Amino acid sequence: MSSYPPSIKDLIDFKKEGNIFYILSDERYVFKSLKHQLSSLFPHGGAVEYLEMDYDNDLENVKEAVTIATEIGLFTSQKVILFTYAEKAGKDAKKDKSREIFLNYAKKPEPTNFLIVFLEDIDKRTKFYKTISK
Repeated sequence: MSSYPPSIKDLIDFKKEGNIFYILSDERYVFKSLKHQLSSLFPHGGAVEYLEMDYDNDLENVKEAVTIATEIGLFTSQKVILFTYAEKAGKDAKKDKSREIFLNYAKKPEPTNFLIVFLEDIDKRTKFYKTISK
């Protein structure tokens, strides 16, 4: 029997190569629990740089998160970037562009870094959903 809320260690193996990971849940409690687990797992000033970012309906935040994820850490061995996309990912030109940025990063992610994207709600008819659910 699996635990609730899920453990971030059950969802992502941080000992393997980094990548982009999408976590879909409509329950804010799950996100809050996973955020707490991540901040406990990667304390400030440790060997891993941990950052939390939000979409806030700003495409620049998406670009910044992906840019940080592509960079190699100067003083840290790896980076873990948590990006919260707390809006319905439906049809919208700005949202389409942000999803395209994530999909482009997924083609060639930085192997030492982890980009974790929390999705609160998503239109399951979109190309984006079909691509990430594979």
